[in-house]
Amino acid sequence: MSSSRPKIRSMIALSVFAAVLGALLLVPLSAAAASIGPGYQQPGKPLNHLGGYLTPGGRVAYCIDPGLPSAVARDTGDSGVVGSVNGLGAAEMLRLNTLLDRYGETSDANTAAAVAMAVWTIAGNAAYQAEGGDGYALVRAPADQRMAIQALADRFRAEAAAVTATPPTAVLSISIDTGDDYGGILALDATPGVTGTVVLTNAVFADTGGYTRSPISAGARLAVVAVPPSGSTAYRILASSSDLVVPAAPPASVHVYSTSGAQTLVAAADSSSIVLAASASDLRDRLTPSLSTTAQSAAEVGGTVIDTASLLDVPSSGVHLRWFGYLQPIGSSTPQCAASTLAFESSEPVTITTDGVVASELFAVTDRSVGTVFWVATLTRNDVVVAKGICGDSAETTVITSPETPPHLPVVSG
Repeated sequence: MSSSRPKIRSMIALSVFAAVLGALLLVPLSAAAASIGPGYQQPGKPLNHLGGYLTPGGRVAYCIDPGLPSAVARDTGDSGVVGSVNGLGAAEMLRLNTLLDRYGETSDANTAAAVAMAVWTIAGNAAYQAEGGDGYALVRAPADQRMAIQALADRFRAEAAAVTATPPTAVLSISIDTGDDYGGILALDATPGVTGTVVLTNAVFADTGGYTRSPISAGARLAVVAVPPSGSTAYRILASSSDLVVPAAPPASVHVYSTSGAQTLVAAADSSSIVLAASASDLRDRLTPSLSTTAQSAAEVGGTVIDTASLLDVPSSGVHLRWFGYLQPIGSSTPQCAASTLAFESSEPVTITTDGVVASELFAVTDRSVGTVFWVATLTRNDVVVAKGICGDSAETTVITSPETPPHLPVVSG
C-alpha cells in the first residue's frame, strides 16, 4: 500500500499541471495582445484569418501586411493616428479610412472578410497579389459564402475608388430685390449639412422679428431688410458667420496598432467636424455715390470738347452716367440749364460699376456752340437720379470760340 502513494501523488501533480497548462492555452499569452475577430479561419490553420482582429482596446482592426505572421497572441501596441501607412498618399489614405469608417466596425463575418480583402487591395496590393489575391484569401471562408464575400469586396473597392478629397465649402451671398431697394435675400450655398449662425450689419432678418442674428443651414434662403444707420446715407449691408460647422467626415488617416515582427493592424481614425467662416456684402452696396466733374476750360470751333467725372461709393450695378452741355444765352446773367439751351448730350449712357475717373465722349464743336457752355453730369441708378452736377459750376464751364480769321493780304499784280 505504502509503495503506491508516490505514484498517486505523481499522478495528481501531473493532472494539476495539465489543468493549469490547458487553462493557459485558453487565454492570450499577453494581456495586450490582439485576438481573432469577426471573419473566417482556414480549416487546420486557425491563425490564417480572413476578417477583422480585436485590438486590446476592443476595436475591430484589419491587417495591411498580407503574408506576415499573425498579430494574435503577441504584444500589440497602440501607435495612434497616422497620415500615411505603407507609403500611401493622401488620396489612398482617404479611401482606406473611408472604407474602415463605413464598414470596419462590424460583427458580421462576411462583411469583415470583404473589408479585409478591400483593405489589402488598397494598402498592400503587391504583396496581396503575390500571396494569391482573392482566390487565396477566399479559401479561408466556407465555400457557400465565398460568392457573397467576393461581391461585397468588389462593392467596397468600387466605393473606395470613388472617394475623392473635396474640401468643404460655405459661401454667403445677398441678392437685392430689384423692386424694393430695402429688401433682399441672404443665401448660404454650402456643403450639405453645414449649419451655423449669421450676423447682419445694417439689416435685419425679415422673418425673425427684427433680429440681426439668425440660425442658418446649407441651402437656406432668408429674407433680409436694410436698416440704414442713423443719420447715414452711405452704407452697405454686411453678413458674416464664423461658426459654420461641417458634419464630421473621415480624414485621410488611420488608427494604427503595431505588433513587433507581425502584421500591422489598422482601424478607422475618428471623424472630426470642421468649422468654416464666410461673409457677404450687399451686391448693390446700398451706397449713395458722390460725383465731382471737371470740364475742358476752352475749345474752338472745329475741335472737340470733353468732360470728366470722379466717382466714389459707386454701387456695383444699375448705375449709368450721362453728360449734358448747355449754351448760355448772350447777355444772360444767371446760368440757364434747360431743354431750350441744350447744346451737347451723351449719345448713350456710360455704365459705371466701380469708383474712379470716367471721361465723356469727345463732343464735336461747331459754330452753333460758340459761347459759354455749362456742363451737368447726371448719375442714375435704375433710372432714378442719385447724383447730379450743379448748373453754373465754375469747374464745369467751357468757353468756346471761333478760330481767329487770318489777316487779308492785298493781291499784288505783276
